[in-house]
Amino acid sequence: SVPLVAAACRFVEAVVSGIHEHLPQVEASSRVSAALRPEDCPSSAEAQREVAILMVRFDSAAPLVGEIGTRSRVPLSVRVQGDLRFAISLPHAQSQSALELRVDGLEMPVLEDAETARVRLKQDLGQSLNPMSAYAWWEQHRHKDFPLQHSKFHRVVESLLEQKGMKMMGTKICADSFWGYLHTTDLSVEVFEFHLDDRTRTGVAMTARMRAPKSPAESDDRAKVKDITRKMLKNNRASADKLCPSAISVGAMLAGPEVGQPGACPHVVAKLFTAARWWGRGEDAWHRHDESWLCTDKKDWLGRMVEEQGRLIWRLAEAAWSPTHATRNTVPATSPSPNGLLPILKSPSGFGLPWGSGDQPPVEQSPPAPPNHRVKKGMFARLSRRAFPRLSKQRRSTGDIQRASDSSAEASKYSMGDKQAVAPASAKQDPQQQIHPRSSRRSLWTRRATALAGLRRSRKLQGFWKR
Repeated sequence: SVPLVAAACRFVEAVVSGIHEHLPQVEASSRVSAALRPEDCPSSAEAQREVAILMVRFDSAAPLVGEIGTRSRVPLSVRVQGDLRFAISLPHAQSQSALELRVDGLEMPVLEDAETARVRLKQDLGQSLNPMSAYAWWEQHRHKDFPLQHSKFHRVVESLLEQKGMKMMGTKICADSFWGYLHTTDLSVEVFEFHLDDRTRTGVAMTARMRAPKSPAESDDRAKVKDITRKMLKNNRASADKLCPSAISVGAMLAGPEVGQPGACPHVVAKLFTAARWWGRGEDAWHRHDESWLCTDKKDWLGRMVEEQGRLIWRLAEAAWSPTHATRNTVPATSPSPNGLLPILKSPSGFGLPWGSGDQPPVEQSPPAPPNHRVKKGMFARLSRRAFPRLSKQRRSTGDIQRASDSSAEASKYSMGDKQAVAPASAKQDPQQQIHPRSSRRSLWTRRATALAGLRRSRKLQGFWKR
């Protein structure tokens, strides 16, 4: 089917072209073959079904490593070493609506700190290891043993758990999410399958078949991850599609049909393997330590996507500079990062930041100005302007919700103060026009009480809109 072939070719193009874009200094040779060659096929049975083969050989002694953007929330990396082979195979007789894409040379190893944390938890907790105890242990030791400045795994976990939607779901969901991250294993895919599925938006679903596990421990971890993935797909797939679409797509690709759900969207998976065009550090909290925090789509103020991009940053395993700036003669100074994929830079240049080489921003920037709380924007401000048009005019002029009577009362208060300041001079000229002190004091307190009552009403109204 044409949609299935198009989805498979889009995935292959994303991987191969991304390496060429980020690593132009790495020479590559390719060969496309439509004939059935025994030396290109792992077995004779597969040779009978393969119809198109793409072989790509990269002339590099060091492995090619791809870092997935932190906000994709996938605790994996991508690794290519040696020959990269893609083969499109005809489906089996019993699955006429599926197309197979066999992959060799493309590995997705788990982040190093995920394995370290799993071993530490087994040693410290022993038989009492469960999702809640593991999450409590993580909250106690994460900053000391896995600092955000160096731990990519910590940044991936924190990027999910710090979201407001996750906090609203409660500690149980956070513990289950961390439990799934903790047992993540290497994603060694042998075959990607593309199916026609009307339940997806594009009409095509994508699943994956894994290679055989290398050890009994890896087999046990895979079983645990699959159980956690099934549970998350059954209970929280709708919310996960909004909070972590890339991560839940990987889970649906592995276990979606087993729970009666469609596989992953091929567009989301291809986007995960597409080379990024911009990335860089964030501006606040721990985001300023993450070189891939800005590796995301551009959106407008309404949250609508304006420009889309990939999620993968390719580099040589031994290189410390950005793929997009590999032709520069100067290499930025770096500090060692044993657990993270990309090193921590002392200068923001050289990691794909949107500035040129001649106008680099200073490393230590002045602290941002405090936000102006007088300016009220957003949905509640628009609703208040529609519901109270008389108050909207006053709010736009003052920057806060106030009634018209409040402003007039305040103006009269200040005008009364001016009268009192001028009163002694006028009393000397005309004693008959002099205001009695008690009556003026009484009228002043009356105006102050009126202004205070209006202020209370406005504060109540403002609190109502906040609720």
